[in-house]
Amino acid sequence: MYSPYDDATQTMRRVSTPSVVDPVKDPNRRLKFEAWERGAIVLATAVLAFGGAAGNTIVAIVGALGLLLTIVAMSYMPDRRARKAEKNRHPEYEWVEDKGRGAAGVVLGIAWALVLAVAGAVLFLAPGDYAMTGGVLAAGVSAVIMMIALLVVDK
Repeated sequence: MYSPYDDATQTMRRVSTPSVVDPVKDPNRRLKFEAWERGAIVLATAVLAFGGAAGNTIVAIVGALGLLLTIVAMSYMPDRRARKAEKNRHPEYEWVEDKGRGAAGVVLGIAWALVLAVAGAVLFLAPGDYAMTGGVLAAGVSAVIMMIALLVVDK
């Protein structure tokens, strides 16, 4: 790094920047969701909730397929594949995913239960004339629930 000042005249020495450890190879750091992954999961959840709340099976199936395709695409991402290869290469290390799955599973389970409850409540309690409005409201609420859950899991 170029500096116009002589280091000998500085009253404080420069501290070198620490070497950045790749999160793929660090067993103590969890891989976080990327923005497109969170967005795709939230969008697929909203479509699924809309289809369920409006009573439209085709839309619900499209949402479920979108969610499935997102999860499969996430598993083929280079960082996740490299992380799996590192785990297989170094089984002697304790990887953070192996010891902390409980909290993430509980948060996502509660989120999916809430999404199901919202879609079911709109489907069975809203008047039939308001199926589209109820579906849109259920999709919005479900998207917010899933986004909050994913942010909590990523924390």
